[in-house]
Amino acid sequence: EETVDGKGSGNKWLLSSSEDHKIIVWRVKDWENFGTLKGHTARINDLDIHPSNRVAVSVSDDHSIRLWNLMTVKKAGVLKLRKYNENGQYVRWCGENGEFFAVGLLTKVLLFKTATAKVHREISVGKQTIMHIEVETIGDKEYLCVGLSDGNVQFYPTASLYSDIGEADDEEKQQEEPEFSLLGHSNRVKDFKFYNNENGKYLVTVGSDGRIVVWDMNTKDQVALCLKVWSGTLR
Repeated sequence: EETVDGKGSGNKWLLSSSEDHKIIVWRVKDWENFGTLKGHTARINDLDIHPSNRVAVSVSDDHSIRLWNLMTVKKAGVLKLRKYNENGQYVRWCGENGEFFAVGLLTKVLLFKTATAKVHREISVGKQTIMHIEVETIGDKEYLCVGLSDGNVQFYPTASLYSDIGEADDEEKQQEEPEFSLLGHSNRVKDFKFYNNENGKYLVTVGSDGRIVVWDMNTKDQVALCLKVWSGTLR
């Protein structure tokens, strides 16, 4: 089961998704089931809530992306991944007002424009497998952050991804390069998460090699390392 709470809403709602193909909207104050979002026909892999708290997006093993109206607790739209032979594994809203959303497949990240519900950019990671994605502001720049099976976390500045390109530039869509990468593991990055405190912003990465690495995002240096066997995820 995966859970996401409404950012900026005072944590009034919690959404849970699971292998039963359903998304449950819970009211946090009394844990009442406010509604059930039905439509997926296979395991739901991930979901995210729009900054407005009015819309959610989910990806599933049924080869679809679904948009949900959280005000009416009903389906708002369905996108089929017809051009792609991989299912969506991760999804995150991007941009200050959610103008885009990123969908991580196994070997590509698709950047959709919310207004058109069409793929605006593609990022290919070659032979590596995408293990996790996040969208995070570091300093004064927003980045699409992609954890890979080779132990790297790659950072793509979203400003360049949002810029318009011509219809004929399909090859360019797959040649985006990260601004920088952080390599802290000898094999796959199982999960990662950003944390803020009075000293700055930090990234914690967990790998299949049993390492937990803490990064100072101001200097891009490792500041802590734990060599503990670990097989979980960060929440």
